[in-house]
Amino acid sequence: EYSFNLGLLLFETFKGTLVVFSIFSHARHAGNKLIRGDDDLYILQVAHEIDGIVLSNDQYRQYWDTQPMYREIIEKRLIQPLFVHNKLILPPDPLGKSGPKLEQFLRFDKD
Repeated sequence: EYSFNLGLLLFETFKGTLVVFSIFSHARHAGNKLIRGDDDLYILQVAHEIDGIVLSNDQYRQYWDTQPMYREIIEKRLIQPLFVHNKLILPPDPLGKSGPKLEQFLRFDKD
């Protein structure tokens, strides 16, 4: 059984192709109990491992203090989308007016 989380991970391959992953968290039944993983934490973990960008309206506040290894992702690699008439709209300045423009943000430099 899977449950869908609207968090998406974006990363750029070596050929410049943008790849989008949607995250499904695994869930299973043990007797009458449903056991489900923390899909938000899973999204952050995968973004960390693949140097990805998270596309989500979640702000991941609950992980700022408890998971310091993901602070850079939460602060600098999280973009909040807007869907209008089934069209994905990304903000032109994902990190605010003083931050990079969208195209530069999507090509973030890890260093």
